[in-house]
Amino acid sequence: MNELDLLKTHWQKDQDYIKFKKEDILGMLHKSSSSIVKWIFIICCLELLLGILLNVAFPTKHNPNIYFKIKQVLIDIIGYSIPIYFIYKFFTLFRKIKSINNTKLLLENIAAVRNNAELYISYNLLFYTFLMIIQSIEKLVGSNGKYFGDDFLTHGWTYLGILIFGLLTAIIFTSLTILLARFIFKLYYKIIYGFLLKKLNKNYEELVAIEAGE
Repeated sequence: MNELDLLKTHWQKDQDYIKFKKEDILGMLHKSSSSIVKWIFIICCLELLLGILLNVAFPTKHNPNIYFKIKQVLIDIIGYSIPIYFIYKFFTLFRKIKSINNTKLLLENIAAVRNNAELYISYNLLFYTFLMIIQSIEKLVGSNGKYFGDDFLTHGWTYLGILIFGLLTAIIFTSLTILLARFIFKLYYKIIYGFLLKKLNKNYEELVAIEAGE
């Protein structure tokens, strides 16, 4: 049993202990919450840094097509600006939680961290899923679009049927790949952020209980 659990056990059993140790428990919950938010901030920074390193190590091939140029610019803007926004939010909330002494404000900021973390996870899942879908469509069209020309005119509907079968097979395979990748992403966020948010939720509930006099 750690120091915080020991204090809570005595605090719940001994009324005289409450008078002296309530502030200690609040202080530990405050420190614990601040540490959790700091780790969320650090992990977000590491994820952004990893994304930058991967883009440098595996740069996107230059394509003169205006569509690909515009798409890449939009992906870069969205892919960097939104994570930077969340990093800024977590850093701001971390500084607030670290410096405030009011329990009500602490609860409000913990709730803000939880909401922002859930939005950040949802954004990442949506962004990467959308990115995988777009890239898969581009590959399917790029690798099969050329067959709608002379071969179709030469072989007619039989060739078209074979082509459609091949496209459907490719779409099914691509869909399964996207679902697998999405599952891996969700598992990662559940393990990393889920663990931290679970501890933060526990701190939140204990702060509410202490403030209510339970």
